[in-house]
Amino acid sequence: MNLPPMRIGVRIKLARVKRGVTQAELAHLTELSQAYLSQIETGDRTPGTETVESIERALQCDLEGDW
Repeated sequence: MNLPPMRIGVRIKLARVKRGVTQAELAHLTELSQAYLSQIETGDRTPGTETVESIERALQCDLEGDW
């Protein structure tokens, strides 16, 4: 993933909200903790490639190409 941490977090949040998915629901779909997803969305943590791909599958979007 070639995006800065804050930018990918913002994209994840926008994609999640656009699809009407809560952090708790996304956490369940991706088997990630809600706290970790929150940290990604705020830019406090940088997700790895596998994590981003898992989120993309759950939200059915391309976080690089859809923007």
